[in-house]
Amino acid sequence: MQRDCAAAVDVVREVYEEYHFTWDEGDYHADLYDLKRYYLDAGHKFWLAEDADGRAVGVVALEIFDGVPGEVG
Repeated sequence: MQRDCAAAVDVVREVYEEYHFTWDEGDYHADLYDLKRYYLDAGHKFWLAEDADGRAVGVVALEIFDGVPGEVG
């Protein structure tokens, strides 16, 4: 799991650096440093895409929330 966290950080951080966005390890990006806590243990999903050589090339996160009460429409 720790390897996946490091790979996720590397992939996302590379994009942030390319576009000169700020990186906030202790707040906005804290979830990437503990995928188990923020995603898996919370009932959400997280996927790490790798190329044929096993290099991380992308990430996808899905946060699942309770439905909104009331009728549709």
